[in-house]
Amino acid sequence: MKRLSSLSFRRSSKYEVMLLGNAAVGKSSLLLRFASDMAPSPSQITPTIGAEFKVKTISLPNRVVRLKIWDTSGQKRFKDVLSTYYYRCTGAIIVYDIQSRESFEEAMDWVVELREKTSTGMVIVLAGNKADMEANRVITKNEAEEFAALHNLIFMETSCVSGMNVHNCFVELANVIQSEVDEKDSRTKKVKGSSHGKWSCWCITGSSPELNKTK
Repeated sequence: MKRLSSLSFRRSSKYEVMLLGNAAVGKSSLLLRFASDMAPSPSQITPTIGAEFKVKTISLPNRVVRLKIWDTSGQKRFKDVLSTYYYRCTGAIIVYDIQSRESFEEAMDWVVELREKTSTGMVIVLAGNKADMEANRVITKNEAEEFAALHNLIFMETSCVSGMNVHNCFVELANVIQSEVDEKDSRTKKVKGSSHGKWSCWCITGSSPELNKTK
């Protein structure tokens, strides 16, 4: 009798996430490195026009997650267009170059914009890319960590050259998204399970239960 893999019995989820940040900070390189687990060659990197995506399935402890990852243009003329993608995504990786103060300040602006235009519960990773260029560092790790803590972000420094934290960046994003979805589902089940005869309807709006009594 053929033995079935344990993966056959694991639940699966699908989420859309996006990469944001200035042009030339390495968003496409991060995605290519994650998708192929190999350092991208210069010929593979071309400026992104608008938005493109790749799909990759990752394995979490109790679930398989399929990520649709949008790689977005860093050119300012596309910024208004990119806002249409905010509402379909449950997470974002905002990338800056540790060698560039301008890219870090732009990353901070992206954080503020996402918090204003989407749910404050969107999971966001702040990624300080090109960490292999330590000699040219402008943004200290401490400065970025303080900003991340203030805005409830996951923070990592990454390198597409060495592969440092590239896999971890996407996996941690998926893991936190899934954990928050599971926690929300658990709260909803508890609310529904605690209802009794006189309550015939529970309406759940966002994360707060709103009770509607029907006669």
